[in-house]
Amino acid sequence: MPRPESRSEQELKAALLTKLYIGRRIGRETVLANEYRLGNSGIRADIAILGKEFIGIEVKSERDSLRRFPSQLDAYKKYFDRVIILLAEKHLLRTPSIVSDVELWVEAKGGKILKVHSQPKTVKKNLELLDLLEKNGRERFNLEINYHPTRIQVRSYFESKFRAKFAYSSSLFWRAVDTGKITKEDLKHLSSYLHEKDRLDAARSIKMQEILSWERKH
Repeated sequence: MPRPESRSEQELKAALLTKLYIGRRIGRETVLANEYRLGNSGIRADIAILGKEFIGIEVKSERDSLRRFPSQLDAYKKYFDRVIILLAEKHLLRTPSIVSDVELWVEAKGGKILKVHSQPKTVKKNLELLDLLEKNGRERFNLEINYHPTRIQVRSYFESKFRAKFAYSSSLFWRAVDTGKITKEDLKHLSSYLHEKDRLDAARSIKMQEILSWERKH
């Protein structure tokens, strides 16, 4: 049974993002994606952040299992420059070795979020990021760069595609964050699915209005 004061995964995400925001490690120019798919690994990052670095955040609340955690961590380390893990305190003793080379935070008793240690070394990813592009994005990249791409070209292309896909939802998220505290309700704005649904609903509405207008004229 989780402790009464333990927080849900969404609450922990919001609390950690608040820490990063207050510490000026992320800001309103930062682009974020919620439940970001890591290529064909079958793994989704809880939060992917693109600013000065490409950061992946994984949260394990008291309610979560660690069964898939090693494979999740491998995927994170492959694609992100920096990996930030937030664990409920009960998980801490079960994961000492595999989290030694990432940035580690813990939800301590009373629900406080505390930093345990920093990531010893960051490695800026480049060629690996091609895996994260959608199929049409990879094909377009191959057409534009018809020779062996440089690391800088790959990184630049990936960042432009990531920003293009998640800039709108990120802008809505930051607009909702009107104080220094990020809430779990704010995270709902990072759902690209919801914004795509809104776009499709708006398109259907416009189409229906055009049909009704045509029918009235004829």
